[in-house]
Amino acid sequence: MKATGELKLFNEIWEDREHFSEFTGKPLLPKGHYQWHFQFAHVLNKGRFPSMRLRKDNIFLCLPDEQMIQDRFEVFTERKQKLLIEIYGK
Repeated sequence: MKATGELKLFNEIWEDREHFSEFTGKPLLPKGHYQWHFQFAHVLNKGRFPSMRLRKDNIFLCLPDEQMIQDRFEVFTERKQKLLIEIYGK
């Protein structure tokens, strides 16, 4: 498997942030849980925006089931708009 740098970034984010969903405030799954890595949600899709893949401000901590509906959370849509303006301008 090709290394992307995401695991290192996820570990850094895990060390820097509290272990609660940034969408709902619910406690996150512990490190070592088989779904742990599904708690790192990219705001801008890493396939379409590869330069954003390893930016901490492009990643939210959330529960795996919240990631499926991340666009329903106001904090997510606000961050997405901010990042898109940064890329494309107003």
